[in-house]
Amino acid sequence: MDYSGQEATALYKYQWDLIHNPKRVWFAWLKDEEEVKAGIYGVTWLGNILFGLYPDEQETEIETRIELFNHIHQEYEKYYSSSKTKDVNLSIDKYKSWSVRKASFKGIAKKVFQGLKTNDNTFTLWNGGIYFEEYTLEGKTYKVAVYSAKENIELNKNIRIKSFSELRYNKSIKAGYTKNYGLIAFYDTEGKMHMVIQIIGENPEKDVKQWLNYLGLILPSKEQEEEDKGIINKILDVILHNLDELNKIWGEEETKEKSFNNINIIENYKKSTNQAVKDAIKAVGDESKPACNVCTRAAFYYITGDPVLFPARGSCLDEFETCNSSNSNFLKGKISNDGSASDIVNDLANYKTNELKDFFTEITKIEGETYEQFWERLQNMVDNGSIIIGTYKTNHVFMLVAGGMCEVINNIEHTDGRFLKEEYKSNPKLEQGDKYGFSFATRSIQKVPRIIECGNTVKSANAALYANMDYKNAINIKWYKYIKR
Repeated sequence: MDYSGQEATALYKYQWDLIHNPKRVWFAWLKDEEEVKAGIYGVTWLGNILFGLYPDEQETEIETRIELFNHIHQEYEKYYSSSKTKDVNLSIDKYKSWSVRKASFKGIAKKVFQGLKTNDNTFTLWNGGIYFEEYTLEGKTYKVAVYSAKENIELNKNIRIKSFSELRYNKSIKAGYTKNYGLIAFYDTEGKMHMVIQIIGENPEKDVKQWLNYLGLILPSKEQEEEDKGIINKILDVILHNLDELNKIWGEEETKEKSFNNINIIENYKKSTNQAVKDAIKAVGDESKPACNVCTRAAFYYITGDPVLFPARGSCLDEFETCNSSNSNFLKGKISNDGSASDIVNDLANYKTNELKDFFTEITKIEGETYEQFWERLQNMVDNGSIIIGTYKTNHVFMLVAGGMCEVINNIEHTDGRFLKEEYKSNPKLEQGDKYGFSFATRSIQKVPRIIECGNTVKSANAALYANMDYKNAINIKWYKYIKR
């Protein structure tokens, strides 16, 4: 059947052929242009209409869910109203495990949009969840539904395209439309669909093209103009906005060097991490002793107000020997045993099966990213308000700090060519690249993330990643983003 609308009654020949021969993936029987454009179930994919291609396997897989998208389009108002107070499962049998989430009204969809714009490609949603919101952008109102195919979503960095022409063979993002709505589908590094955004507006073809820009997925550039000059007549209805213009459209401050919001984030980190370092030194009684667990959990608590990184049995912010439950700064969290660095590292490593599962999700390097690009992505997330914890080996924990990447300083003169000289081991000069700046510089790494570091001999609220870790160990750090907001 043609599933493009409720009134559809026609069974086209190419659909009948597909029923009897579903393995004919090359669609050789699609003869005229209209059949090629419309896919199997009435979805017109931009990569196909712009270049006369047939639907590929990823597009075909999305089309098999057309009943789901049509149902939401038809029943949007009903679900929108009923999900304001509770999660609501869908009424169609095939998708009854899917539900419209009450969390829609906590801004989940907008967080997805902001994440795409700020290069934060990791999201924690509901497996089989649908999130609703409505937006008015440039005077036009859009109803939006975000579909999550799994709980922990990590999108491929290649979802950002240089031009519309890239949609021809891109396996990370697909964009298309029916006569009622637009669809933008996102995939992981293995080509598996993780998330779909459905845009319901007045002009589905124009809307889906424009939303590729609204989400920051395609931006104007000389490269875009050059690559798209052959299809310019097919995209004339789209106005591509640069990042500053998009921020205005979304009601955010212009991106000069840092927005007002970024400045507030940086100041909050600065105040919180400085106090956390003081707490750590007071707790262990010596600047040279390791206190990374105290330092990290204190900074985390000051920023979030959440004591989750404290032990479940309780501990104090800045003292050990005199700490008891009557102390005003006595806090209970979710960490096992005494809440040592090793306990935090171990609990985070097993967060999916313990009480941290609702608080953290792991962030991993995407295939094709360099480590410097990965670290910059993490830093950008923190600079825009995310909280990210790092764990190193089995007994060290720290936190990323807002403020931009740190320039790598080559401290090779403080070494014998391989190891730090004794005089700098106990008294490292962080401003001169100690302890391990040379380990990164000799590998042509120019920038590393900014962290709070309270390990051996280093107590700093504003250190470079290499303050206590060399390159070989830094690439094995595990990263966890805080999601309980």
